[in-house]
Amino acid sequence: MLLRKVYRFQMRPTKAQEDILYQMAGAKRFVYNWALAARRDAFEATGTGLTYNQQAGELTKLKKQPDTAWLGTCDSQMLQQALRDVDRAFKNFFEKRAKHPRFKSCKDNVQSFRIPQRVKVEDGKVYVPKIGWVRIRQSQDVDCKTKGATFKRDACGK
Repeated sequence: MLLRKVYRFQMRPTKAQEDILYQMAGAKRFVYNWALAARRDAFEATGTGLTYNQQAGELTKLKKQPDTAWLGTCDSQMLQQALRDVDRAFKNFFEKRAKHPRFKSCKDNVQSFRIPQRVKVEDGKVYVPKIGWVRIRQSQDVDCKTKGATFKRDACGK
């Protein structure tokens, strides 16, 4: 039987780390909206949608363009996870489990991003790729291997 443990800790980043975390949340939102618009436009033009693999190839091209070169400073797996989120949203829509996917707003109170690998928790700190070690308020020990992490800013700004 597959067991999944979830831990929730409050992060205490420095001002520089906080700025990078906000930038990563903005990059995730940008890629999500870009992928959603590309799927919508492709469906209107050809009658068929795009797949995750097609959009992953386009994402690497997007990161090399001068206007969106800032995406290269963010974790690549986080951006790929945004594409997977769009893909899952469309699958749920077509299987009638959810409404049509909507664009993400920067004015939303809860901003988040997910990193599926390379996240570690040790000694009151969490390792975030492209940022480094960030202090957390660790209320309990993590007794298993960390597979991935979701980083979320709540309405209070924490």
